[in-house]
Amino acid sequence: MEADAHAEMRMLNDDNVSNTEFPPKYSDGDFSKNGMIQQGRDDQPSVTWLDDEEIDKLDLSLTNDPGNLFFNRVDSAEIIYQAKKKACKMVGKYVMGELLGEGSYGKVKEVLDSEDLSRRAVKILTKRKLRRIPNGEQNVRREIQLLRKLKHRNVIELLDVLYNEEKQKMYLIMEYCVGGLQEMIDSAPEKKLPLFQAHNYFVQLLDGLEYLHGQGVVHKDIKPDFQKKLAKTSSPPRPTEIIVPKDSFGGEIALPLPECSFITRLVGNLLLTLDHTLKISDFGVAEALELFALDDTCTTGQGSPAFQPPEIANGQETFLGFKVDIWSSGVTLYNITTGQYPFDGDNIYRLLENIGKSQWEAPDWLYKLDANLANLVLGMLQAEPDNRFTLQQIRHHAWFCCAPEVLGEVIPVPPMKGDPFRCSTVLPCLEAYHYQIENGDDDVYFTEHDLNQKLAKQAAELAAHIKSSNTKKDPSNRKRSRKSLSCISVKQLTTCRPS
Repeated sequence: MEADAHAEMRMLNDDNVSNTEFPPKYSDGDFSKNGMIQQGRDDQPSVTWLDDEEIDKLDLSLTNDPGNLFFNRVDSAEIIYQAKKKACKMVGKYVMGELLGEGSYGKVKEVLDSEDLSRRAVKILTKRKLRRIPNGEQNVRREIQLLRKLKHRNVIELLDVLYNEEKQKMYLIMEYCVGGLQEMIDSAPEKKLPLFQAHNYFVQLLDGLEYLHGQGVVHKDIKPDFQKKLAKTSSPPRPTEIIVPKDSFGGEIALPLPECSFITRLVGNLLLTLDHTLKISDFGVAEALELFALDDTCTTGQGSPAFQPPEIANGQETFLGFKVDIWSSGVTLYNITTGQYPFDGDNIYRLLENIGKSQWEAPDWLYKLDANLANLVLGMLQAEPDNRFTLQQIRHHAWFCCAPEVLGEVIPVPPMKGDPFRCSTVLPCLEAYHYQIENGDDDVYFTEHDLNQKLAKQAAELAAHIKSSNTKKDPSNRKRSRKSLSCISVKQLTTCRPS
């Protein structure tokens, strides 16, 4: 067998087959039952197939002669990658930018209106993905119908809807927001907001909620972030560290990875604009009450478990919709001011059990932090809906009427991909489209060694940034912007050629 294998390998370098052309395509009739090409035909060359077992038996001494091998080893430093150029893509009159976030229903990208140069965001939905989500298409249609009639400063505005029947895609053009409320909380050293800043956002949340209820709309899913951060729940945990190359020799280091440094962030339900205006978004599970309905009774609850009231956690068939939004707003207020949740559990069932079995009591340390805040949260988290605060009671509460004293610094919107100003991602695409050099002089090439060096540098900068944030050094150091570590996309390595 070894001799036959040697003979087969040597045939590849034989002078008699140096000019051999590729054989023609075979039809189904050219194959025997075992899948082998039938031998002995005059118009077809004789072919011998080697299976994996036979290949494994080949003499490894052939590696001493590179000419007898199909593949040669190439050092990584000799491979040159070409950076992918930014393509200018348009959907209707909108120029597409980069990815802003991603939710269960689809991706969100930045776009630019080519007519008035307005900065917008587009939610891209595919029918294939919606069909895999229970009531996915129904929820999207409901969201579009609701957003078309809602116009308020603290409610996200739907500007346009585009359809692409060929690609089975739907594009929802919306107001542009720089980030989410939870994203800002995650970037804070103590994972919470100062009381004065939380008060500002809560007042805006209540303004938007009052408008929705006045329009007969129950949101049902008020919360800071798309994904709840409680450990051991139904939501999959995010990675806490990333392994990056330390040098070009294969060494590795593990670095903690803050959630706000993800390129693809999950889209939250409470978003922020450049001027820190809060926007209520994601009306996929919202419900519009009948015009002549006697009350706000609802029958379906599809919100996040950690923000659901006891009546839904206990499985009641009907409940008051407005009181559901009051409860979830109370959980949100408690979360952004303390960095914690009023209820937790080892899994989703324990979580719902803890929510539904007892009345929540404000801890003593919350009264020490702010007694009025503790009293307000307690009133909003009453287990009995009839005892729960109404919007009017919240508006007349002492903590709502009197803003806390401004102490410390405002938590800023965290940088996106190392950019503290969150500049438009559409402009690089336009520059590449209008000013690209056709002769290729502007092509960027780099080796794997360059990639490793760049990763190591970014990792060191990220580690220094995290260390400075945790140790709370001089405020001037915390203001210093550092480019966060970003994951290298395989799609960026479009071409590969030897040097």
